[in-house]
Amino acid sequence: MSASKRPADGAMTLAEIKEFAGFSAATQRYVRRSLDVGLEREDALSRWSRDTVEAASIRAQARVYDRLDEIRTIVPDDSGLDSVEIFMAPLITVSAFDLGQGRLTSFSAYRFLYERLIGAEVRPWLPGAFCAAAALPHLHPDLRRSCCSRSARLRRPRPAGRTASPASSRPGSKRSTPRRPCRTELPQAGLTRFSDRPATRRAAARRDAGDRDARHCNRATRWSRTARTRHREPHAGTPLSRHPPANRARP
Repeated sequence: MSASKRPADGAMTLAEIKEFAGFSAATQRYVRRSLDVGLEREDALSRWSRDTVEAASIRAQARVYDRLDEIRTIVPDDSGLDSVEIFMAPLITVSAFDLGQGRLTSFSAYRFLYERLIGAEVRPWLPGAFCAAAALPHLHPDLRRSCCSRSARLRRPRPAGRTASPASSRPGSKRSTPRRPCRTELPQAGLTRFSDRPATRRAAARRDAGDRDARHCNRATRWSRTARTRHREPHAGTPLSRHPPANRARP
């Protein structure tokens, strides 16, 4: 039997390093601080506090993270609704605190932190917890708008083969795929462009008809001007033609 295919440990480690390097400096610092607080690795207060405000934030984070031990033990094995309530409520509370700090500005940073705080088995529940925490009223309106706009990107992507939605095939709907264009001229630029509107085709036909009428009018004007020049009366001092008029008596 063939062994199950899975990425190598080295490749996964390099992918995680690359993902962490893509975060901002403030996000990286908050993730490292949160891991020290949540996993109780070292004295996070003496390592990460730069002033009294940040020291108070670390103390509050340590009190909130006391619920992580409870959350790790009640991660549901399936999607049964009877086990969702007791698990999602503390997870949303802890997530709301982290989002309120303004450092986890994307779902990828939130997922990166919580997969290490709780474990890989919490991964299916993280999108729901992130969206719920981002919609809570305790966040600043600008921060809530930013988090909600990023949570809206968690929708399933459109298949690569589809180029238009089914609604585009109904009459009266805007098509995302272009129709077969028709070619019209741009006399002022000497170029060509393409348009798919019938009104543009009618306007082009009227313009062509107007150009033909203008050419005929110019031709008629030139002919009449030439005719007047040929048949005008001679000026004074201009010699008469050798053929006298018919009403002049011959000597």
